Amino acid sequence: MYSVAITHEHLYLAYVFMGGVAVASFVPCVYCEDLKTEVQVLRKQLASVLFRIRLDKRSRVSARALLALTHERDLSVSLLGMLRVDISLPLHYVSLLVTYLIILLQFQKIRGYDWVLF
Repeated sequence: MYSVAITHEHLYLAYVFMGGVAVASFVPCVYCEDLKTEVQVLRKQLASVLFRIRLDKRSRVSARALLALTHERDLSVSLLGMLRVDISLPLHYVSLLVTYLIILLQFQKIRGYDWVLF
């Protein structure tokens, strides 16, 4: 059986890599959440205009069509249609890392390794 020695330099590089990935994934999430918020504001303004302001028939049809389009296509961003990119993605990422770390620690205890992770 091979033995692996984890040094403090390895842990530091792992922490830096995970932090860089977390920051790189957080920035697009903020922009996607801003886009989603702007679409919701647009929908509220369109509904307000439709109910409060008297519009001619052509403008009313255009406003209803835009409202229906924003309802049909919510402009949310997803990765391969499976994972939505929004402000909750970094939290899901951290949850996945913690779960993985717990599983690794459980296997470490079963196999009897004396690795020091922290």
